[in-house]
This record gives sequence, C-alpha cells and structure tokens, in this order.
Amino acid sequence: MNIVEVLRSHAEQFPDEAALIDTHRGCSRTTTYGELERSAGQIAVLFRQAGLRAGDTVLLFHPMS
Repeated sequence: MNIVEVLRSHAEQFPDEAALIDTHRGCSRTTTYGELERSAGQIAVLFRQAGLRAGDTVLLFHPMS
C-alpha cells in the first residue's frame, strides 16, 4: 500500500474528516481528506497535461512552514 492508496481509502471512508490542520502564525486552516484527494487529482491532471507519464521522475519543492 502506498500513500496514494491510503489517501484514496481515507477520502472514501472519511471525506469530511480533517487530514491536515495548519496553525501557522496563529491562523487555523483545516483540509479534509476529500479536499486533499480532489487537490491531488487536480495536480495529477496538470502533470499529465504537461506530458508527465507513469515512471517519470519529478522533484517537488514546498517551502517549510
């Protein structure tokens, strides 16, 4: 089982449960499993449209918060 399968399973079972809780700088933002699954799907579509295919290597950078 990989992280994609875990996310899909949780999104199906617990779509409205908190997956991420961001409390950076006194603000609080919650992302549910359903929202996270939709966002991941949108990013996957963008990668495919850019020409990326299964097996391609991708480096992602996200600044630390």
